[in-house]
Amino acid sequence: MRKLLSFIFILAAFAALTVTASAAANNDDEWVNHGFGTVLVLHTPKQVIDPNQGWWGDLASKDLQNPAYLIGIINSRRMDKKQTPLLDPNDTASILLDMEETEPSGYRYTVDFAGMRPSEVQALVDLLGGPSKLLQGATSITFEPLQRRSIYASSTGGGPITIVIGSTQIQSQADMDFADLRGKVDKALQSMFGKPVPFDFTITRSKFMDGTDTADVSIYVDLNPPPPPSPEELNEEQGE
Repeated sequence: MRKLLSFIFILAAFAALTVTASAAANNDDEWVNHGFGTVLVLHTPKQVIDPNQGWWGDLASKDLQNPAYLIGIINSRRMDKKQTPLLDPNDTASILLDMEETEPSGYRYTVDFAGMRPSEVQALVDLLGGPSKLLQGATSITFEPLQRRSIYASSTGGGPITIVIGSTQIQSQADMDFADLRGKVDKALQSMFGKPVPFDFTITRSKFMDGTDTADVSIYVDLNPPPPPSPEELNEEQGE
């Protein structure tokens, strides 16, 4: 029952957030200034492949599976328009082929474009030949705000750590106090979204046999998490 309620909750949230390309263009910058970017949704009337037979992403366009190539195209577009910042071409996790879900008209396949505007994703879709060229059987696309984001930063040898959250850069010494650094992340997220945002925050410090020191910061934000289970749902699951 809990899984069913969570699925219904997610579908309702997507329905409220889904927009067409023309509607997204009206507040294009908001998707990156006060959000994590854009989710491209490819809609198909039929399932692309049985999950038991393979992963849908393997059937997507090879270009769609090449984040560095797509980031290069968007960076060129930004340079032409004198837009900043440029995307990190090494951050290949910023473009992620994600989920397959059912919907009343068939199936939907999502691709996350972190830090990218709907107009930029639309330009990629047009350049690559339209929905059916990105995924066989796709008949249309819509855009949704990217609700989840993992953010990583690291340093070696005691050097400073730079954490990028939207337009904010947090620079910290590797040995900074946990609570102080988490407080700076909290402040940056509140500035980005205009309200408190729950997030997971982890610091891992390591020292190896050769004397090397490393520090790693991991942040995970979900703006639309499913509701926690009720006591009744927990009891029902335990009884299964």
